[in-house]
Amino acid sequence: MAAARAAFEAGLRLAWINAPQDPQERAIRVLLIHSSQAKWKRTVASDYDVTGAGGDRWRQAAEAQENLVSRALDKTGSPELPKRVPPVAEQLRELNVDRLYSVPTRTIAYDQPGIEVESLYIIDGQRMLYLLRPFVIGTACPKCRNWSTFHIDGNANRKVALRA
Repeated sequence: MAAARAAFEAGLRLAWINAPQDPQERAIRVLLIHSSQAKWKRTVASDYDVTGAGGDRWRQAAEAQENLVSRALDKTGSPELPKRVPPVAEQLRELNVDRLYSVPTRTIAYDQPGIEVESLYIIDGQRMLYLLRPFVIGTACPKCRNWSTFHIDGNANRKVALRA
């Protein structure tokens, strides 16, 4: 499933890059992706530094990618890049294919008290709802800002680690 989503998003990203008629706008989009990857590599380098594993190779890769972006920006004559690569939903909207990615929702009548708004539930065959929290939570990812589900992956020093 993850590979299928990755393939879908890679194809979407290529379509999004190629959408503008202006070749310079297409080049800016490619550079924006390189820039966001460089930022991600710097974050990985910092994470490795915190764990003591050392992030020098990630930092070098980020620097090389940042230099590539800088040189290419000089050639295009563009002063700066947009702040971020738009999320998948915005790319789909721009390409006018957002209906392909919509998540169906259903509304059910439910008279059991204590239902929490914006919490995740599963429903059984008898139409009983079971709260998934604290086992699984749904929230915006702090790194990519996309909505994701997370589960507890560890508990050390009274801090809980979440994993998508």
